[in-house]
Amino acid sequence: MKVVLGLGLIICLAVVRPASAADFDGDSRADIAIFRPSAGLWAIRGVTRVYFGSSSDTPAADDYNADGITDIGIFRGSSGLWAIRDVTRAYFGSSSDIPITGGGGGPRTFDYVVKPSDGDDLVNALTGPHQSVFIPAGTYNITQIINVPVGLRLIQGEVIGTIIQFAGDGQYLSIDSPYCVIDRLMVVGGGDISASIGNFLVNSDYVTVSNCWSWSSLDSGFDVAVGMTGASFINCISEGAETAGFNNQSSAYPTRVTNCMVKAGSADNPAYGFKGMTNLSSCFVDGNDGNSYVGFFECEDLAACRAIHFYQSSFSSCKRLSGCTAIGSPGQVSGFDNCRNLSSCHAENIGLGIEYISCWKMDTDSCD
Repeated sequence: MKVVLGLGLIICLAVVRPASAADFDGDSRADIAIFRPSAGLWAIRGVTRVYFGSSSDTPAADDYNADGITDIGIFRGSSGLWAIRDVTRAYFGSSSDIPITGGGGGPRTFDYVVKPSDGDDLVNALTGPHQSVFIPAGTYNITQIINVPVGLRLIQGEVIGTIIQFAGDGQYLSIDSPYCVIDRLMVVGGGDISASIGNFLVNSDYVTVSNCWSWSSLDSGFDVAVGMTGASFINCISEGAETAGFNNQSSAYPTRVTNCMVKAGSADNPAYGFKGMTNLSSCFVDGNDGNSYVGFFECEDLAACRAIHFYQSSFSSCKRLSGCTAIGSPGQVSGFDNCRNLSSCHAENIGLGIEYISCWKMDTDSCD
């Protein structure tokens, strides 16, 4: 590198090539780092030591894949090579050129970006002092309860493939932060059988869960703790839960459920599709050809909801239903059982032929 001083004096500096201060581990803090050309060593204090590049290279560290983490990279002027570790290799420029890095700028979208498929880092991120966390695609193996603390406002995964995999009973994701938004996560396994807790527990007020998927929970899929109000579920799917796809432990506290779906994974589960939920619209549940018990149980304020193929009832002990549909299966007892305030509801193919049983305050002109 040449530095031009006054009076036309030129000083050549050719040995020291420090990497720019950058965040190499996604914790929103710049890391102390050096590049040692003689050995091609990158040393990031408290993070990693790797060998990448040679004495003729210029360090070119930056975030090249937009994951919020600085990537190790070099520019080799002799051939115009840009080599970004684990990201790309490209040829652009020549020996007389200077690499330009650090131009991304702008505010960070997330406070912390989890290391891909690193379960320990995921736990640290979701239990740490952050307001927002991004989880890249990958499978994160977890062997404990994750209690999301007060103050974490946004947890977001990638569009496809962000999987939190719990190892067994007594392990689940507990959202303990009010007004938290959780988006694009798949939670697999876990739940707590003895405590009747799903693998995804809303344990605070006004939590919003969107575009999430609960798979094979040992209890419920999406669970709302007693006393929690204002939980919202939007475009969520529960499949293969043992007890209920969506469960509100106390229906006295309102929820909002929009365009959500429950599907049984195997015989005899779940016992319920939606249990104790309120304010449901455009929700669907499949009882796996009569192997599950009830579609919507003790739910209130349902609009355009649909339940098919249950053993006992599609809708049971529900209040205020409008435009709801029950499609039966062989042996199914009833479509609507002990429900009240029904309008524009429809039942068909009920195995025992009882479309409505013990229902009252029912608009018989609009229901068939």
